[in-house]
Amino acid sequence: MTGGADLQKINALPDSVAEIMRLHGFDISSFEEGFLIKTLGKRRESAGSKTPEAYLELLSKNREEAGAFFSDLHVVYSEFFRNGVTFALLESRILPALSALVEKEVRRGLRIWCAGCAAGQEAWSVAMLLEDIAESRGRAVPSMIFGTDISDPDLDLARAGMYSPAAVRNVKKHLLEKYFTRQGEFFRVADSVRGNVHFSRLDLLDRALTCPEISVYGDFDLILCNNVLIYYNGGARRFILGKLLSCLSPRGYLVTGEAERSIIDRFGGFREFSAPAAIFSLESNGGN
Repeated sequence: MTGGADLQKINALPDSVAEIMRLHGFDISSFEEGFLIKTLGKRRESAGSKTPEAYLELLSKNREEAGAFFSDLHVVYSEFFRNGVTFALLESRILPALSALVEKEVRRGLRIWCAGCAAGQEAWSVAMLLEDIAESRGRAVPSMIFGTDISDPDLDLARAGMYSPAAVRNVKKHLLEKYFTRQGEFFRVADSVRGNVHFSRLDLLDRALTCPEISVYGDFDLILCNNVLIYYNGGARRFILGKLLSCLSPRGYLVTGEAERSIIDRFGGFREFSAPAAIFSLESNGGN
């Protein structure tokens, strides 16, 4: 555990660490300071460094440790149907309303972006809900779902669509039976929901790309960016939100994590869709 004196020393480290990481070729300038400090403490304990100064010395000399520290800053995690209230609203109100726009030919098809998709659980969750809506209405809902992340190993897992029993624990029984096939100890996403889901690598801080290259252009009806913003500092958050805002259709929705509600409020341009969940629409859209 980190004592009070050590914690004060660690609090003074981010600038020094940032300089060391730059020398190794890693840029950590976009991360939130509290998150940096927490990760520094964890890496210091893992490396067996007794003091913050000792860990700083290790970082300066050991590129492998610098790489491990940088890797730990990129938190990659998701779940199927993460946040039950959010997905209940997506299932009961938002996705049916968006599907109705396609039926009325206001939209040619739905465009959905899962930013920071990790191993694909969120994208597949939305795909399953859309399939259920199409089945209940007796007609297909043309859609394209784009999942992006910075982690190539996790994107490979997303494309494979193979998950352990523990990973699918949040999937309702009827959805599990309908949209997964059992393969040994694992559950594989069924072919019926695979056709319209595409995964690709994208760094949300990349200034050269506004949206996933594979999507060609933005104009998304729904963007899910769940528990990504909390790891970045104010400047990076504003940059990412500006990107998401520019990619959202005038009638579209943004979904974030509950902990990010205040970040959205401070940024402006969005209004809350429903208080129980961190779902937002554009302030300029008064029709929802």
